Amino acid sequence: MMHNQIQVAAVEVLELKDDDVGEYLRELLARKRLSSLVQSLNKDVLDGSAEVAEVARRALHRLGFVDERT
Repeated sequence: MMHNQIQVAAVEVLELKDDDVGEYLRELLARKRLSSLVQSLNKDVLDGSAEVAEVARRALHRLGFVDERT
């Protein structure tokens, strides 16, 4: 079930308007949820199916994290 929640979070990130990304990050930081989200997205990038990995990679990029593999 947790995997589906992370996919939902990744899609939520990808649907954010440009102006809302900063506020979303602030909210995650305030609720101490950013680290767990990033860890889960990284796990999906490394261990998920090709589709799940791509969605997670795009979500991380949207949050400002760099993919060093490219």
